[in-house]
Amino acid sequence: MMGRPPLSLGTAGKFNVKEEAPNSWCARCRYRDYDGKIYHVERYGQTRTKAENRLKEALRDWVSPVPSAGISRDTKLREVAAQWFKEFEQDAASDYRSWGSVDTYRSRL
Repeated sequence: MMGRPPLSLGTAGKFNVKEEAPNSWCARCRYRDYDGKIYHVERYGQTRTKAENRLKEALRDWVSPVPSAGISRDTKLREVAAQWFKEFEQDAASDYRSWGSVDTYRSRL
């Protein structure tokens, strides 16, 4: 018996969508970038359809991760946390995360 064939370059695998909490759906898939690496991509939404659409948008707008994207082994944790928190706030502004979560993480960071 043969294993499944590898994903073609620049393609996504089957979407896996499940409800993680009430009104919180997560859509996931594997994506094979043009560098040959497989990336696990996931996006959340308040409904199954919104999560799937956000995942489709993320794949459409995919930018290959670049080692020179500002994070290296010498980058301080506070700098990485600041970058992550900025993205988290953008998610809250787009109603994908709650502002209560933003406040909680802000108090921890």
